[in-house]
Amino acid sequence: MNEPPTSPDNATPDDPVEARIVAWVLGEASAFEAAEIERLCAEKPELLVFRRRMRELHGLLTEAEAEQPDETWKLPAEKRQAIEELFGREEAVSAEVAREKRINHTGRRAFLAIAACVTVTFFVVRLLPTGYEAEALLEIRPRSADIYSFSNKPTGSGASVTPQFFGTEFEKIKSHNSLGKVVDQLGLTTRWGMDRNSAISRLRKNTLTKNVSGTNLVSIRVREKTDEDAREITRAVAESYRDYRIETESREMDKALYELNKAVRDQEDKVEERRKVLATVVRTKGIIYKPGDEDQQARDVSQTQEGLRRDKMILESQINSLLKYDKDELMVYAAGLDLPNNVIREKYPQYLEQVRQLESMKAKGAEAGQQAI
Repeated sequence: MNEPPTSPDNATPDDPVEARIVAWVLGEASAFEAAEIERLCAEKPELLVFRRRMRELHGLLTEAEAEQPDETWKLPAEKRQAIEELFGREEAVSAEVAREKRINHTGRRAFLAIAACVTVTFFVVRLLPTGYEAEALLEIRPRSADIYSFSNKPTGSGASVTPQFFGTEFEKIKSHNSLGKVVDQLGLTTRWGMDRNSAISRLRKNTLTKNVSGTNLVSIRVREKTDEDAREITRAVAESYRDYRIETESREMDKALYELNKAVRDQEDKVEERRKVLATVVRTKGIIYKPGDEDQQARDVSQTQEGLRRDKMILESQINSLLKYDKDELMVYAAGLDLPNNVIREKYPQYLEQVRQLESMKAKGAEAGQQAI
């Protein structure tokens, strides 16, 4: 039996993918998006067939739009002049009559073109996402191994990206606790008219996460009915994850400081113990003390202790300074760090330029809206 056709209201799971394919055919997709669509089409033959049909349809419409007027339906110049003198009509009116005559003789072709346009319009409206999508880019790096240098964890822990790293971070971004904070912060239960768990489920469904291939950047995209809601919720989701990272890394820093203080105290105890042993030997044996191997070892321990104390002071100073920064100052600080593969140094000026262009476009849009009113 033949299955009934899918209605526009009954959207299939491939509708967003088909919308991306239509945007690609129209030349509106980025290079990365085009490569991603190529991969999806290679995996799913039905998407490949859909892409070919869209290309053919787009080619027919482009060809029909670029078609020049049919010159064969125009009268020769001398005959047209004789008719104009006979009826005393102007050139513009005569041209309009000739155009109407040509359309009447090509009625079937015009009808087919109109039918094709109606079909394409309906198809595109069905495939376009209902609403808006906002995107936020975050750079996520594994925690430095220096944090664990005085803890019980191995030195290499968290120092490299494993295949499961980004998958784990995606789950943290879309976790119940993280999205629950966004729902509470923005009052989405009232805005959407549903209970808290339903609002979290809806937000999780509308939130997409993806790693930008070959980088440490993570894309967070949220789809909503209005542009303002999409931008506001995307920003809140990104900030919720950022706050989670800051909180967890602060706990790791506190633990590292505790281990560092413990190591310093252990070294101090060892030095004091050696001094007591040396003093006891000198007193009981009645010997004159001369610096030897034990003294050299004590000096080495003392130097190690002093180095640990300096490292502790530097680390505490850096942590206290970072805690006083707001998010913009943190970005400026991160952009100025002399680190290998510091993407923020390159991306932050681009981000500022994009913000400036966005503000300029908003200003121009407001002026255009006032003129239209």
